[in-house]
Amino acid sequence: MTTERRVAVAVAVLTVAGALAGVVLSPRYPGRWVLAAVAAGAVLYFLAQALLHRLHARALGQAAGQLGWTVLENEQAQADEPLFTGLSRGVDPENFRRRMGGGFPAIIGRCEGMVAVVRLPRAYDLGYGPEASAALAAHLGSPEGTRLAVYCQAKLRGFTVVPRAVLRGREHGKEASTGDPEFDRLFAVFGSKPDELQAVLTGPVRTALVAADRPFRSLEVGRYGAALYELGKILRSSDLVRRVKLLGVVAGRLRELAGEAR
Repeated sequence: MTTERRVAVAVAVLTVAGALAGVVLSPRYPGRWVLAAVAAGAVLYFLAQALLHRLHARALGQAAGQLGWTVLENEQAQADEPLFTGLSRGVDPENFRRRMGGGFPAIIGRCEGMVAVVRLPRAYDLGYGPEASAALAAHLGSPEGTRLAVYCQAKLRGFTVVPRAVLRGREHGKEASTGDPEFDRLFAVFGSKPDELQAVLTGPVRTALVAADRPFRSLEVGRYGAALYELGKILRSSDLVRRVKLLGVVAGRLRELAGEAR
């Protein structure tokens, strides 16, 4: 469960408890206490969400300093950033919205020589195709969570890696095998081209994913590069830097494949 959901559950519990306490302590005017509890719960929820957003923004800024990246505070800063304008040139609006656009602040820099962006997406897109079920796509399809992405023109149809801890036993469609029993035990892979899986998910890449300190939501690899989707907002810069390094292992492999294709 993400921090945001824990906060929502805690606020809901406190709201219900406050309403029940009011009914018990003032049975003649229960409606007033219920309304007061609901109003207080709403205020508490929005204050908690604002605090989480500030912690996320601070983590982004601190990580940018450690990585030597740039913070994009708003639309104008994004429009003035040469790395981003070069990245978005020639991309159709729908793909831009789903794969590159998102909220602010964001940070941008280079990872293994590729342009990389970390932000909260406003839309969520996975290259599932027919290999994964609609139920899984709906489960993973929320824009809630941090997206770390490296961008390149990769000649790949694409595939998605999802930790089984995130699947939680849901019906999820047809999986592909990597040939590594330990990796396949921990992760479900959805893709229709086994040669792509073998080319990208090499031993070092699989080892890095297995060694991740905590589950991520999913890893998408496709024609625009690779994107790692987190479970909720990243609130600590150290976690963010570690995730960028993890994504860098995948990016390094994509760079190698681009060199082999020349």
